[in-house]
Amino acid sequence: MRSRHPAIAAFVGLSAAMFVGTTLSSGGAVQAEVLDPTNTANIQILSINDLHGNLEPPAGSSGRVGTVNAGGAEYLATHVRALKQTNKNTLIVSAGDLIGASPLLSALFDDEPTIDVVSAMGMDMAGVGNHEFDRGAAELKRIDKGGCKPNVRCQNEIWQGSPFPYIAANVIDQKTGQTILPPWYYRDIDGVRVGFIGLTLKDTPTIVTPSGVAGLQFKDEVETINANAAILRQRGANAIIVVIHQGGRGAAGTPNDCKDFSGPIIDIVKKTSSIIDAYLTAHTHEGYNCIIDGKPVMQGASFGRLVTKLDMVVQRGRDGRVVSSKATNVIVTRDVPKAADITAIIEKYKRLSAPKANRVVGSIAATFDRKESVSGETSLGDLIADSQLAATKDAALGGAQLALMNPGGIRTDLVYEQISGGENAGQVTTPKLSPCSLSATT
Repeated sequence: MRSRHPAIAAFVGLSAAMFVGTTLSSGGAVQAEVLDPTNTANIQILSINDLHGNLEPPAGSSGRVGTVNAGGAEYLATHVRALKQTNKNTLIVSAGDLIGASPLLSALFDDEPTIDVVSAMGMDMAGVGNHEFDRGAAELKRIDKGGCKPNVRCQNEIWQGSPFPYIAANVIDQKTGQTILPPWYYRDIDGVRVGFIGLTLKDTPTIVTPSGVAGLQFKDEVETINANAAILRQRGANAIIVVIHQGGRGAAGTPNDCKDFSGPIIDIVKKTSSIIDAYLTAHTHEGYNCIIDGKPVMQGASFGRLVTKLDMVVQRGRDGRVVSSKATNVIVTRDVPKAADITAIIEKYKRLSAPKANRVVGSIAATFDRKESVSGETSLGDLIADSQLAATKDAALGGAQLALMNPGGIRTDLVYEQISGGENAGQVTTPKLSPCSLSATT
């Protein structure tokens, strides 16, 4: 188990110079003046985002990039390790939503299996997303630091916590006024200091249940980034990377396109300090590779289907800066060998979950899916909304008169053919009704 980096600082209200003007283009190389071309380090950052506990290969469109089958932790680990072998100066990070809205295999054990898997892959640091707060700040801290849930016996064994740090620069405990987790992280590697600022979107309280964000304040992204970038620069960071759970959207294209790109991340990049070198983004589940105001801005879709690869040449020395950078989204294809150690972790939790995973909870006579009608409705969305209404219409349970379902939160179909056959035709077992299927937020 690798040790955490000791660098911790509380949020302070410093400010930094704004970068004025904006350009937007597809991803590629960014170059700056080289003060001493003989004294540089080649740094590789590998990033994933919105894994959502998808340890097994996702099904349907959630498991494809275009027409290519993609994703699955056993394949993800193989790709990450192969990329890491190309550069010894590699750091592996997450831009949030590693956990939450997860399939049963991870959700049944409070997402501890996912942390086990990404730890085995070599994760160095993780930012937070909105789904890290699904079970509240106390549970996020337990995942980070270890221990059992209060008044609940550990399901398998005493959880030792994550060997890599979580960081959350804009999430404030209203009682103490301090960040609930370290706001930033840095690593000294090959003579340069690489710093990361981690944060989630400021609107997290609007898409998480009130109990999940009780007692927390989510500060403005730009203010937070600028303040912490100034701190990292003061502490000698040669490269500063923002790991933010916010993103944008564009027209369908390859994972390295930036066509018709729009979204809140553009305004954030425009307003943040010029000393930021790159933005690893998340939340919108899209694959894109943009250059905005001369800075790489990338996202690796979701569910472990893409690995974002950021290569930087960084000048050594106290005043060293990023000389050049190039970003690429790499598809996690399934035509590579499975990582045996990841398979072993998955099989362990599959054995532990089998009694509950095989429990029949209902039946269907036809497929319920996410295909939209002319009106924009889906059969599965209607089923979920009707179920929510039926469960809460009693006056003692809230007296609901209307139920709505966010289509982005329906993660997988209930397919009759996949669960049919003989006496068990149409039976629905627990995995089909996991949080991944019925999550209410993206």
